[in-house]
Amino acid sequence: MGLVKGHYFINDYTELTSYCLDNYEEIKDIKDCNKIYREINDTYERGSDRFIKAFQMFKIMMENVDKLITPMELTDDVLNTQFYDKVDAYNTLEYNEKNCRLEEYVEKDKHQYKIFFDFETITSEEKHMPYLCWIYNDDIQQEFIGINSCAVDMLNALPHDKGEILLIAHNSDYDCRFILEYLQNVKPIVKGGRFLQIKASYYNPINKKKINIIIKSVDKLLMIYINIKIK
Repeated sequence: MGLVKGHYFINDYTELTSYCLDNYEEIKDIKDCNKIYREINDTYERGSDRFIKAFQMFKIMMENVDKLITPMELTDDVLNTQFYDKVDAYNTLEYNEKNCRLEEYVEKDKHQYKIFFDFETITSEEKHMPYLCWIYNDDIQQEFIGINSCAVDMLNALPHDKGEILLIAHNSDYDCRFILEYLQNVKPIVKGGRFLQIKASYYNPINKKKINIIIKSVDKLLMIYINIKIK
């Protein structure tokens, strides 16, 4: 067993001679050039007993990359192999009908009910405490007041008949921390210590219903537009 550039191979005999590889450009068009092992008086001598092993073949090829190795081009045949993402050579921008088709873009309906939320907090203490929470969309505009209680009150007010709830905040990495302790099956996506997205569920003890929740951030400019529209 041999290893070259991360690829394993069986070091068995090939059907090539070292002479064939060393003189490939001169003899490549000659019949049975792979068996030629020497030239005497303008005559090529052949023999299957002069074949070299795979390791020697790779060694010769690596020493003569410019002469013996051609960079792989992106073709239909290559696209159907496991090497489709290893190609760096794009020698043409032409395409055939098989590789080009017109498709109409249809936005996927994720069946998510979007609700924007925002917390106001007391920051004078070492631990920030929420005292006010807003939720709003085209159907809902509601506020919840109460130090620490506003978070769970907001969760209990979320509709249970709208499918998956998408909670959106300008800074969800901060706002989500006030409701995390009440959620179940929490699956966060974290980058650089910040929450990018959180999937979770919430069991409402009042109506005995469970809802699925996704928490995400939204761009500040979009939040400004929504606030103006609602007010």
